[in-house]
Amino acid sequence: MTPDIASLFNLAACLNDKINALKSNDGSLWAVIAQKLKVYWTYHSNSLEGSTLTLGETFFSLVKG
Repeated sequence: MTPDIASLFNLAACLNDKINALKSNDGSLWAVIAQKLKVYWTYHSNSLEGSTLTLGETFFSLVKG
């Protein structure tokens, strides 16, 4: 494994540890992460397909209905 890849894996492990520590202290953190992931994933997927919705419009339609 190259040093660059090893450092990226190390960074990912550290960030994962931080998320797990915060998640154990605040149960709503995972819900926020999941919601943001859903909005960003949908926004970027739709933009690849040619959608002209902004990130805010995507958030509004997914979260507010």
